[in-house]
Amino acid sequence: MNQIPSSTTEKTPIRDQIIEEVPGFSQQFFISAISFCFITSFLGTICNVFLLIKFATRSEKSNGFQKICLIKTIPNIIVCISFLLWAIPLTAFGYTYDEVAYWINSLVGGMAGTWAYLLTPILQVSMSCNRFYVLYFPFGMKPVKKLPMTSLAIVFAIISVTIVTMFTMPKGCGYVYDPEYFQWIPEDDECAANFANGIMFAIFAITLVSNSFNVATAARLLFSKMVGMTKKDSSRRRRRWMIMFLQSVMTDCLHLVDIINATYIYKFNDELWFQFIFLTMSFILIYTLDGFVILIFNQHFLPKICRKNGKQMSVMVVTSRISFLWVHFTIKIIQFQASLIGCSTNLYFVFKSLVRKSSSNGFQNICMVKTINNSIICITFLFWVFPITLSSYTYSELNYTANRILSGISAMWAYILNSFLQVCLACNRFYGLFFPFGIVIWKTVPMTKLALAITITFTTILSIMTLPAGCGYVYDPSFFLWRPEDHECSKRISVIFPYVILGTTITTNLFNIAIGVRLIVRKISGIREEQAKERRKRWMIMFIQSVIQDCLQLFDTINSYYIVLLSEKVWFQFIFVTFSLLFIATLDGLVMFACHTDIHPKWIKKFKAKSRKATLVPVTFSGHSLNN
Repeated sequence: MNQIPSSTTEKTPIRDQIIEEVPGFSQQFFISAISFCFITSFLGTICNVFLLIKFATRSEKSNGFQKICLIKTIPNIIVCISFLLWAIPLTAFGYTYDEVAYWINSLVGGMAGTWAYLLTPILQVSMSCNRFYVLYFPFGMKPVKKLPMTSLAIVFAIISVTIVTMFTMPKGCGYVYDPEYFQWIPEDDECAANFANGIMFAIFAITLVSNSFNVATAARLLFSKMVGMTKKDSSRRRRRWMIMFLQSVMTDCLHLVDIINATYIYKFNDELWFQFIFLTMSFILIYTLDGFVILIFNQHFLPKICRKNGKQMSVMVVTSRISFLWVHFTIKIIQFQASLIGCSTNLYFVFKSLVRKSSSNGFQNICMVKTINNSIICITFLFWVFPITLSSYTYSELNYTANRILSGISAMWAYILNSFLQVCLACNRFYGLFFPFGIVIWKTVPMTKLALAITITFTTILSIMTLPAGCGYVYDPSFFLWRPEDHECSKRISVIFPYVILGTTITTNLFNIAIGVRLIVRKISGIREEQAKERRKRWMIMFIQSVIQDCLQLFDTINSYYIVLLSEKVWFQFIFVTFSLLFIATLDGLVMFACHTDIHPKWIKKFKAKSRKATLVPVTFSGHSLNN
């Protein structure tokens, strides 16, 4: 939900903007917006109502996690129906805010904008807490063993949210829908503004608690061992726990994205099309996706049309037998969108780095090489993986030589080089902070260029080992995966690379720990206080960038070597192997783009100047980087 003022005198209504031909907001866009909201809310309503019926009528007794899922479909349904039967018709038929019955508008706004919106994150905490409790206290806790904890938590959540919603019912205190701007907004009163701020603060606090439980649960899943049962039973139970954990994390992330959109992103631009995307569109899309995530992780609820011979189909073999045709379509769209964004971001960074007027320092040179590496991965997806997947080629129909070369460059060379470049970034910051005046014997040596040459050479040597037939990686469009060739040689070589990645990750984190300690305890002297603050901020930004990129790389490593083993289903393998590789390369470029504000395009700088918020300091050349 957003917190923009609801006064209709401050902005020109949508229809007037269409007449005035405001750039970026045409009648076609207006129609597209209504169509998108209608289709999304319709699908969301169908999906969540279907889940509600299935959960409520299941023959077996529901466990705590399933009870929370059942209740979670209710706020999803309320939001989707509010769009489908209220927001969309009002806007489509051209109603103004004054023409809408206030008491109905306030009631619908209270249910969708307060009750459902606040109940969802509380239920997310309940889901996270449920997983935490089961894993850390598998035999229960004596004081609460006989209590129906899940039912009590649900009742408490509903009562709490209902009480808060009742306080927003007086005129001027709640949320309403303004059809002239296609937005749910607080009423134009101090009471509504105070409640909106309080609700957003509560949601942030709840999200923090939920993620804390998720981190603890993940640690338990990774390091705990199951005893007292057969290996098969242990594997089955761990897989079931992991599925519920992943569902909880994914739905938690969806609502976190919506909160970020509705709290920060929408402020970047006052154009109504921008506000629509990051407020209204984000709102309905997240609640629709939430239902589909629950459906995906509860496949026993799938209708018979999605099964074969009345039984749930395995999606291990992606052939004509697969029933989830929409999975194919979704995978193709995800590949295209992620690779396009990744290519655009990383190539833009490369271009701006090459034409930068000032001399680039060592840190910036490493970042430029890293974006080239990311570009290779994204381009391979965009011009090789996506076309052959879209054309439904099988592995045997592909040109073997081209497949091996492109796979070797993207899935092998670029992947390993990224790990070594992370070590270079961390080492650069370590050297700049611990040896600000350099080391005498290395002062005249272009250390950054030398480090880049060594890493590229070493990575190339490792990749050459995979050149013989049967020793490399290939892309298999039947399974949407990069995989080693089905040969003993490739299996032997593939065992080496996890240790290489693990070694570089440990090295990078050791450097980062030392850098973090140095940044905390070191005091800058010999310059003015203002200059010292600016320099420390610049160092901190480069350090944070390095740490975030290292976490992304570690996240991808865990996905590719551990999480993927939890399920053999193709959609699962695609998410945690193929999509993880592409998504991390895209995010890596976006992180570097965000942290180097000196290369931002003018329209972003304009918005930042307009909002008077400079959250990042440009990473310009510094005497505390390695020599070029």
